[in-house]
Parts: sequence; C-alpha cells; structure tokens
Amino acid sequence: MPPAAAQAVVDHPAGSRHHHLTDGVVLSTVPDGRTGRSAIEVELTRKTRSRVEDILRGLLARYDDVIYFAVPATAGTVRAATEAMGAGERVRVRPYPQEALAAVA
Repeated sequence: MPPAAAQAVVDHPAGSRHHHLTDGVVLSTVPDGRTGRSAIEVELTRKTRSRVEDILRGLLARYDDVIYFAVPATAGTVRAATEAMGAGERVRVRPYPQEALAAVA
C-alpha cells in the first residue's frame, strides 16, 4: 500500500464521515488478467437499511464486489439493502461461521 493510501486508512476509520473502511480486501486475478478487488465485510451489529445502503454505495464505487459475512440478526437487513439498490450481482451475503461467533461473543 502506498504511504498516502496507508495514511488515508489511518485517518478515516469506520464510523467516520469519510469512506467506510472495509474489514478486508481479497485480490484475485480474473480471466481477462486484471486484478479483481473484493471488499469483505463482517456484520455483527444491526444497522438500518439506509446505513447499509450508504456503506454499500461507497464500497461498490471502490471495489468490484462485496462479500458480507453476517450473523442471522443482520443478514436480512443486508439482503434488503442489496435488493433495494439492485446490487445483487455484486453483493454476496454469507453466514458468519458459528465457531467464529463463539469466539467473539
């Protein structure tokens, strides 16, 4: 990561008025040879659909797609926001692994 990008990450933590800081990024080589960038989100706390839509708008502007790992209490809101935005082709919602949930509970 270039120094300016690293500084931006430090200066704009999640919850600030700036870009939402994703929980992770996966880089992959796609069939045409370019590098694909997937944002990884872990959703453990409930947010309003509007807030999730705001987060998704920002992430989809910067990444090729978004993969959400969501607990049952949050997955419905993430799916509703995705559908409302018509972003189903670029957003995947997966269950947060139960064994990992026990570790953070």
